[in-house]
Amino acid sequence: MERFRHMIGTWRGPVTREPGWQGLFECSFTPYFEGAMIEVNARAVDPATGESKTWGMGQVVLDTAGLVVWRSFHSNTGFSTMREVDDDPSVLALHGALAGDRRIVVCWKCSGDEMLLTFTTREESTAATEPQVVAHLRRVSLPLPETQ
Repeated sequence: MERFRHMIGTWRGPVTREPGWQGLFECSFTPYFEGAMIEVNARAVDPATGESKTWGMGQVVLDTAGLVVWRSFHSNTGFSTMREVDDDPSVLALHGALAGDRRIVVCWKCSGDEMLLTFTTREESTAATEPQVVAHLRRVSLPLPETQ
């Protein structure tokens, strides 16, 4: 999990969901069990009203091959288990199955104190995709250290 140390902390920034919804996105990556697991909490809110639009939470661990397994719950998609696609070391790309013959694809790219998130779902049996979510985030804080 050492390769994800640079993602630890809280991130915040604008988010868009095609066609046209815009909001504020915040997510936090918190390590547990001496870094063996990372907990992720995320939410998108309407900045004008503070109304929560979506939220999710998950746990990130490594499988025996050293690739990420991300088990999560999202308010719009439900439960999922996503696995890392090992094709670009600068991007954490994950995909997995959803209920109802749907797939989910999530990509995180982190460089310094900036992070890009993309998220989309699609029907397995068709090429149609739901609107894509894109968030441009900046680090706003680091987590408190684990208690011993």
